[in-house]
Amino acid sequence: ERFWSYVQRCTHTPWCLLCCWPWQKCTNKTGHGKVGRAGKTVVASRAAWELFHERTMPAELDAAHSCNNPPCCNPLHIYDATRQQNIADAQRAGTFIRGSRAGASKLIESDIPTIFQLRAESKSMSNIARHYDVTHDTISNVLARKTWRHVVVNQDEPLLIGLLAK
Repeated sequence: ERFWSYVQRCTHTPWCLLCCWPWQKCTNKTGHGKVGRAGKTVVASRAAWELFHERTMPAELDAAHSCNNPPCCNPLHIYDATRQQNIADAQRAGTFIRGSRAGASKLIESDIPTIFQLRAESKSMSNIARHYDVTHDTISNVLARKTWRHVVVNQDEPLLIGLLAK
């Protein structure tokens, strides 16, 4: 009862399939509700799923949202998914946070083509890293397209990646 008192439920039916039920208390930086349970912080949608299903969701699974609404705690909108499935769903929905929208990012999208250009001008990855106040590994991952793949550098990018990462 206490948990559900922090959820804004609709009045259509006791378990409405249509409406999102947003968490009304604390949220994390991605908008997901946070709830304390057994001395730990748990995502509120996970707690909602577990309360509804009366069982614990396996630790290796995420509480994914079919509604793509992070604060939603309607257990009929929440399903258990692998991390890969959850990320793929978020990417398809356009809600996956990446690039400069990620809280800890020191780079922004406009830096990525410049990093490729600096490397093409024979600047060392260490010098580029110092310029952007990031690690050598960060620059290496950008150039190898392990990160920031959503930023288009230029039309001939597939041909350049091998040359620039060397």
